[in-house]
Amino acid sequence: ELKEQGADHVIIDNGSIRTQANEIHPEGYDAVLELVGATTLLDSLALARPGGIVCMTGILGGEWIVKDFNPMRDIPTGVKLTAYSGGAQDITKEELQRYVDLVTEGSLNVRIGKSFPFEQLQLAHKFMDSNKANGKIVVQLS
Repeated sequence: ELKEQGADHVIIDNGSIRTQANEIHPEGYDAVLELVGATTLLDSLALARPGGIVCMTGILGGEWIVKDFNPMRDIPTGVKLTAYSGGAQDITKEELQRYVDLVTEGSLNVRIGKSFPFEQLQLAHKFMDSNKANGKIVVQLS
């Protein structure tokens, strides 16, 4: 399904993606987007090539702290580690409108995991926390 959406490679996490990812690009990666968080950050750092960058922007793994993290040991020489937590100010109204237009015209395929009426907002939040949506969760206001 991911390949149908344009992915060149799909790696299934079996506890460590490093071996599978190294088979695809043994020289390392220019950029690694870390969505799981502290539980997989060290693997992601090891996958970046010298001069590469790792951006940690998610905590899907539920762990907030890398135990015994030692930056001098754990961040490979020449690899940059950044973080992004997101915020409404990070996207302009024009950029947001461009995405809305792409969705409206059918050019951007957004997978809907499940829809909830506003009255079930708490249920929608619990569903989101379960990590079983397999797409965007929609809350209908009317």
